[in-house]
Amino acid sequence: MPHDVTRRRFLFQTLGVIGGATVSGPLLPLLAEAAKRKQVLRVAIERDFETLRPELSAGDTNWMLRRLIYTTPILWGMQQRPDGSLIYTMDSIEMVLATAYKVSEDRQLIEFTFHPNAKFANGEPINAQALKESYAWFLGAKGSGQLRVNGLPSEDRIEVVDDVTVRLHLDRPVAWGLIGNALLSSSSIVHAKEILKHATADDPYGTKWLETKTIESGPFIIETWQKGSMMSLVPNPHAFQPATLERIILQIIPDASTRRIVLERGDVDFAVQIATKDIPDLRKVSGVKVLSYPSARGW
Repeated sequence: MPHDVTRRRFLFQTLGVIGGATVSGPLLPLLAEAAKRKQVLRVAIERDFETLRPELSAGDTNWMLRRLIYTTPILWGMQQRPDGSLIYTMDSIEMVLATAYKVSEDRQLIEFTFHPNAKFANGEPINAQALKESYAWFLGAKGSGQLRVNGLPSEDRIEVVDDVTVRLHLDRPVAWGLIGNALLSSSSIVHAKEILKHATADDPYGTKWLETKTIESGPFIIETWQKGSMMSLVPNPHAFQPATLERIILQIIPDASTRRIVLERGDVDFAVQIATKDIPDLRKVSGVKVLSYPSARGW
């Protein structure tokens, strides 16, 4: 059963995995909807998003966005620390798009069973064939070599068993095969058919289109994107992962000192990548909670 995307899980699954210090403040009216105490979340981030291509990780902000707009078969599980904060743990796996998986003893066969009702943001199904097409797109797109490192060198090693089952036939035993092929960036599910509609002779995999446009597969879709200023996300109406947050505002504030100021002023609910020198003072501010944690950076 997919988890609701709540404020707490947002912090854990996006901000909570990028390392350093994340700081949160009290919820204040941010938009007209927020004045009615609806679930609107505003986050201060340090840089804009260079691309919507999930396999190109241009900084921690791109990691955050990828987790919001693209689904993956699995994620690391989570555990609660004594202070109540959540961190990823490599001791367990959480099902996301997948409902079950099998790994053969020789680690060369991985089988996934997926949610039967999963859909892209345009309402088209995320079925086994769509999964195969997504993997195939990553294999072909320039700069998408991670799957080959993970033992999946070509599309013919991806078997569609039925509408909800896919088998990956790796070319060699790979200890990290499950994680590498189901959790990392090249496991983000993209709408390959739509991307390829925008292919050209110079760009046969439509990567230029995907830099600024996409068909989301995750719990949120992009409502507006004002380059250099902000991005607004709203729930994906077709997502199998229900979202209780009604809107997420990602406000781009490059200067760390300014991020601290808007947090203390109550203009944002969360701020990421706060300067280390500011942490001791922020711990003393009423209504502000500082979370510092180890990070499985890159996953």
